[in-house]
Amino acid sequence: MTVTGLDHVGILVADLEEAKRFLGDAMGLEVAREAELEQLGLIAAFFACGPAMIEVFQIVDADSPLRPLEDGATARLDHVAVQVDDLRATREELDAHGVRTIEVGDGEEPTSAGGNLNYWTDADSSAGVIYQLIEKGAG
Repeated sequence: MTVTGLDHVGILVADLEEAKRFLGDAMGLEVAREAELEQLGLIAAFFACGPAMIEVFQIVDADSPLRPLEDGATARLDHVAVQVDDLRATREELDAHGVRTIEVGDGEEPTSAGGNLNYWTDADSSAGVIYQLIEKGAG
């Protein structure tokens, strides 16, 4: 397993348009891409920020498998995404260390989004943080 770099930081927001205005207008960041991920019930925008990105996303489907914002919350740092060279080997190595992955889809196969394969760690088994593991161009 080799972690090859930081990909992005994911921030769950209550209002995606407000977050986009802040990052674009106030911070001067450029939108690199936008996405709608039906399997996760969310819409997202990715802003280029040096060699990594900032992802802001909003849950738009009440049946989303993702943990929603707490009542009254407007945002939450949700996950840190890192790129890995071999996603399945990474999962096996993390499994050996007792790290569990979050069940998305069938939980056995990684999810595919934007041409990449992904797993997410269960924060309870990865020092309190959800890590998105990404193998670029594999999906």
